[in-house]
Amino acid sequence: MGESASAWREGLVRPLSDAYAATPDVAAVALSGSAARRTADRWSDVEVMVCWSRPPGEAERRESAD
Repeated sequence: MGESASAWREGLVRPLSDAYAATPDVAAVALSGSAARRTADRWSDVEVMVCWSRPPGEAERRESAD
């Protein structure tokens, strides 16, 4: 189940990851945890790291995720 559950989770968060990656002050976006290791199961959550080149304001965080 790991490969298919991981791929499903990756596809689920792809639009969010792409939106953050297109934000000018975002330096990196990464999928982590079991989905990134390709060992996710039906109980796994999804962890996404967003690394900014400077601290974002609250409005910027919300705007990127919309």
